[in-house]
Amino acid sequence: MSQEYVPVDISNAPELQRLAEAVRRSGRPHALKQGTETVAVVRPAPKKESAAGSPPPAQPSRRSHASWMDDPVVAKRFENDLRANREAPVDWAALFPRHTPEELAQRLALFDEIQAHRHQRVIAPLTTADLLHMARAQEEEDYDLDR
Repeated sequence: MSQEYVPVDISNAPELQRLAEAVRRSGRPHALKQGTETVAVVRPAPKKESAAGSPPPAQPSRRSHASWMDDPVVAKRFENDLRANREAPVDWAALFPRHTPEELAQRLALFDEIQAHRHQRVIAPLTTADLLHMARAQEEEDYDLDR
């Protein structure tokens, strides 16, 4: 249903300008009342229709930035690549090759060395008090201070 509106110039009516801006900002109609009676309703102006043949304006995304997945061609190609990747056989031997006897011997020797020295090292976490004592000792050493 097409409605014809009577145009009213509000350039010189600051109160009407404030009302119009409030309606535009909220996007909701405002009822003008006189006492308990509603005498008029001010509604937001209808959105301008795009020219014939032009694409509709893009809807704002919930994301704060554009994504490569917004492009349908890229999204389709991505889906096809994922599908092909899932269907391709996995060559486990190429991914996890067997170690040579030399590599295994080298690893065993390193493990034995670590096991032999494990009692010499303490890797317990330091407390704040430990760190303060170490810092003070370092400071005394650096500045030749005697306590």
